[in-house]
Amino acid sequence: MSTILSKIKLLQIPKNGIVIFFVIITPFLVDQLNGFIKFHLHSNLSVSQYYKAVIILLMVTYVVFKFNQYSIKLIIVLSVMTLITIGCIKYSNQAHFQIDYFKIIRYNLRLLFMPISYTFFVTFFKSHSFSVKQFYRSLEIVFYVFFIAVFLSLFGFGIPTYAFYLRTTGETIGYSGYFISTNEIGAVLIAIFSFILYRHLVHKQTLIYIIAALIISVLIGTKTMYASFIVIVILLIYNKFKFNNFKISSFKIKRIWAIILSFLPLIAFIITIVFYDFIKPSINRIITKINEHDNLLNFLTSSRLTRIEPTYNVLLDKANWANYLFGYGHDSYYIINRSIYKYFGAIEIDFFDILGVTGILGTGFIYLIWTHLFFKIRKSFYLKKNDISIPMFVCVVLLAIISFVTGHVLTSSLGGILFGYIFAFNTKIRNESINS
Repeated sequence: MSTILSKIKLLQIPKNGIVIFFVIITPFLVDQLNGFIKFHLHSNLSVSQYYKAVIILLMVTYVVFKFNQYSIKLIIVLSVMTLITIGCIKYSNQAHFQIDYFKIIRYNLRLLFMPISYTFFVTFFKSHSFSVKQFYRSLEIVFYVFFIAVFLSLFGFGIPTYAFYLRTTGETIGYSGYFISTNEIGAVLIAIFSFILYRHLVHKQTLIYIIAALIISVLIGTKTMYASFIVIVILLIYNKFKFNNFKISSFKIKRIWAIILSFLPLIAFIITIVFYDFIKPSINRIITKINEHDNLLNFLTSSRLTRIEPTYNVLLDKANWANYLFGYGHDSYYIINRSIYKYFGAIEIDFFDILGVTGILGTGFIYLIWTHLFFKIRKSFYLKKNDISIPMFVCVVLLAIISFVTGHVLTSSLGGILFGYIFAFNTKIRNESINS
C-alpha cells in the first residue's frame, strides 16, 4: 500500500495528477467493485458504466469549452457518430425484432471512448506539465491494481476467467479478479505490459515487474496472455537494439539476452510449479482446444473465423440499403447471433462486429480515426526521439492484431479511456520533439 501511495505522490496529487488518478486509475477500481456487486450481490446495477459515462461527459465538456482545434475535431466526430446512431436506431427494426434503443446508443458511444479520451488528454497536456516519468508511474499503478486483483483471486476474491465453466462444470479456470470481460482486460494488459516491460526489462533491467507480469499472464490463463507476454518481450528487445541509436556495448547486449534466454524460462518454470494446482485447468483447456481445431488460425481465434460466414449469410439475407449503410444496431445484431450460436451474441472480431452493428458508414468512420492515430504513432516510432516510441508502436501493433483475433479492443470502454490517454501522451511528446 505504501508503494502505491508513493507512486500517487509522484503524480503530483492534488494538482494535475488528480485528473490522471480519477480518469485513468479509478475506472479499474470501480470495475472491480462492479464485478463484486454482480457476482456476490447478484445485482445488474452497473456502477462501472455510470462512472465511465460521467467521466466521458466531463471530458467532452472540458474539450468543448476550451474551444481549440481539438474542440472542433471532437464536435465533428460526435456529430457524425450521432447521425450514424440515428440511422442505426431508425433502421434497426428492419429485422423485425423488439429493439432496446438504449443499447444501440451505449454500444456506439463505447466506440467513441478512445477518440474522446484522446482529444481530452491532448487538450489537457497543452496546459498542464506531465513528464515521461509520471506517465510510466501512472501505468505502474494500474499494473499494481491488476496484480493485486489477480493475486487475490487465488483466495476466492474474484471471478474465474472463464465463468461459463464454473456455471456448467463447477471448474475454476483462470483468475482475473472481479474484472468481468476477460478479452477486454487482455487488451488493456497488452497495452500496459508494452510500457512496463520496456521500462523495466530493457531500460532499467529490473526483473521484479517482469516476474509480476508473467504471474498475471499465467494466472489469467488465456492463450492470448501467454502469447502476448512472449511476443512483447521479443519485440521490445529487438526494436531496442535495431532501431535505437544507443551506444550499447556488446557485453551489455549479451547480458540482457542472457536474462531473456536463461532467467525468464527458469522463472516461468518456477511459477508454473508454484501455481500448478491453480493453472492446471487452464493448461488442460488449451490442450483440449489444440486437439479440437484443425488449423492454427482457428485455434488462435477460438473458431471466431467460422462464425463470420453463418452470421453474415443471415445479415445479408435480411439486409436492405439502409442496413448496408447503418448496420442493424446492437440489439438486432445480438439477437441474430444468438439465434445461430447458443452461447455467443457476436462474432467477437472487432471489424465484423462493428460492421454488423454500425454498417459501412460507422465502420469506415471508426477505422478512419484509429488509422489516422496509427500513422501518427508510426511516424513517431521512426523519428526515434523519445523514450516511449518503441513500446508505443509495439502496443499499437499488438492491439491491431488482437482486434482481429479476439476482438474487444475498439469496443472496450475501459480500454478506450486508457488507449486515448496513451495515444495523447505520444502526441504530446512528438509535438515537443518537433518544436524543440
